[in-house]
Amino acid sequence: MKSDRNDRWDSYVQVSGNDLTTFLQDHVSHRQGPTKACLVLGRGFDPRMLAGFDLLRGIVKSNEITVIMLAFNEGPPSPSRRYDEFVKKNLEKLNGTVGSDRLQERRINMFSAEGRRITSRSAEGVFRTAEELKDFTDIFVDVSSLPRSVYFPVIAKLLFLLDSMDGSSKPNLFVLVSESAVLDAHITE
Repeated sequence: MKSDRNDRWDSYVQVSGNDLTTFLQDHVSHRQGPTKACLVLGRGFDPRMLAGFDLLRGIVKSNEITVIMLAFNEGPPSPSRRYDEFVKKNLEKLNGTVGSDRLQERRINMFSAEGRRITSRSAEGVFRTAEELKDFTDIFVDVSSLPRSVYFPVIAKLLFLLDSMDGSSKPNLFVLVSESAVLDAHITE
């Protein structure tokens, strides 16, 4: 059964701060059966990389969270390489709390072999079929450490795949963000 795209936003909500925690706790507590959460986040140096994970860990059991980490292939001369120590610290924290069976890494190529930008096309391809989403009750995309050229196509693809699923087995989709204008102003290429 195909979903009417006009009903996609019938249950749309926007909450922040402590209200978000309360909302998600209420959402999980009213579920019959276990929560099977999928968290999509960006691998990187940004300290907000794990903000969504930290939030979910306080609400959902760690063994009910699968993390799909999007890793950017910018090539060897990438200016981001100078932040490798921060990336390493984020990964150590994540690896210390998520079992290897619950952590997937999916690569996003930023440039083609000819040097053209292909970020959006590559990001759109990290999810291929609705079948890979069917086991989840909730999908969380944390855009806090993702560039727009990645999170817009990822979310669009997830919506496309969710629209093709039967309503009874369709996971909920959440988009999380941790904003800091001060921090963003200090991140330079």
